[in-house]
Amino acid sequence: MEADHTIADGSTRLPLEIILLIVENVIPPYDGSRPILPASHPITKTLVSLTRVCKAIHPTASKLIWQNCLYIDRKSKLRRFRRYISQKSPITGRSPCEAYGSAKLYLSPLHYKFDTASTYGAIAPSVRRGKEKPGRMSDGSDSDMETDQSDEWANGSQTGGHRAPRSISPVDDGYSEYSTHNWRDAPMQDLRTIHILKDVLITLAPVLKTIIVDMPLRDLSPTQNGDILEPLRQGFEALVNIEELISVKDELYVDTDTEVIQPHVFIKWPKLRRLCLYNVMAADTFFEDMASCPQLETAVFVRPDLADDVKGEWAAAWAKINRQDTKDDGPVYQGPKISMAFCDWPPYLYDFSSKIPHWQEVDPDNKIIVSTVATHQRYDRRSRRRGPIASCQDWIRDHALRGTIWSEVETKCQPVTPPIMFEGQVEDDDDEWVDDDDGEDWSDDNSDLW
Repeated sequence: MEADHTIADGSTRLPLEIILLIVENVIPPYDGSRPILPASHPITKTLVSLTRVCKAIHPTASKLIWQNCLYIDRKSKLRRFRRYISQKSPITGRSPCEAYGSAKLYLSPLHYKFDTASTYGAIAPSVRRGKEKPGRMSDGSDSDMETDQSDEWANGSQTGGHRAPRSISPVDDGYSEYSTHNWRDAPMQDLRTIHILKDVLITLAPVLKTIIVDMPLRDLSPTQNGDILEPLRQGFEALVNIEELISVKDELYVDTDTEVIQPHVFIKWPKLRRLCLYNVMAADTFFEDMASCPQLETAVFVRPDLADDVKGEWAAAWAKINRQDTKDDGPVYQGPKISMAFCDWPPYLYDFSSKIPHWQEVDPDNKIIVSTVATHQRYDRRSRRRGPIASCQDWIRDHALRGTIWSEVETKCQPVTPPIMFEGQVEDDDDEWVDDDDGEDWSDDNSDLW
């Protein structure tokens, strides 16, 4: 019996089910996490085009955009996205959060010009403009029309039929009290965008599972920018369903008070399973905040500041937070299994070997898996030119957007474990280690030896 819904082209008639199957396979299968695709990616453009074909296809294509293409790298996109998620669709009769379910978000509406230079071009091919170098992301100065992910983001239309004229007013309803000054040299001072961002986060809170934050939050001072940090903290604290956090430029720094040590916002996220943070102070109070997350399994720290006794401090922090689950067994760790990876340039990787004897006493079952990960090859000239800060932030951003950050760490990690001793082997090895760098100074960015 012929299907009730068909799409006809001349003499060819395909059942709607076949068409929807084709639409769903526009997103290729991935072994692990799916990437977050920018508006310039061919897959995103294809999905946007499919939303305009007919009402029957629109919901499926829109859901795929929602699940794979929430890539906010401009203030104008953030404004349109805020309008989009606050409206109900005339086709589905529901808001995007209600209609399309869980989502993951790349959040970088506030950044410096050229601050998103990256190698992400390998997965996000872009159209060259003039002499723009391939592989470099947009600096946010080109047309908003070029990167609209959907007509819905531009004007609220979900049919793609008759487009309403674009408003020339830079002020959204409800935000006119905030300045519209161009904060190019101080992007985090844009209070109007901060409040829009807070409302977006609160709206997404029921469905947002993964967030990649790529903003210069450390530009803000609790003593001078409390009016900015307060709404930011409120927005992030609302994300109670987050399972994965990646912060590209810091530890998600949104402290609003310098008089007391404030807990990190992620202690409000009971479902948090994995986190990746840049340049965090990984010690005592931070570990206590981590221990407050009951589902936490994996922590990745890039260029962290930490004490050498990671296992000892983590065991003490976990025992302090979970006193009711702790037996009187001295310093022995009694918590769940957790993996901690410490990532950096090859010459700056932490050496935990001196702590191994102590760790065998603290964690005899090796439930705290400590490892190191080199973010780049030892002789990677490009990262050498970029410097440790920019290249490590690129590494986080690129792998996070590709959906490979966790698998990359798992594949390349070097676990810190006691050396394997064989029967008859002498523990002390008198062989001299020969360093092929010949005393090279790694701090010299102009060196060609790296």
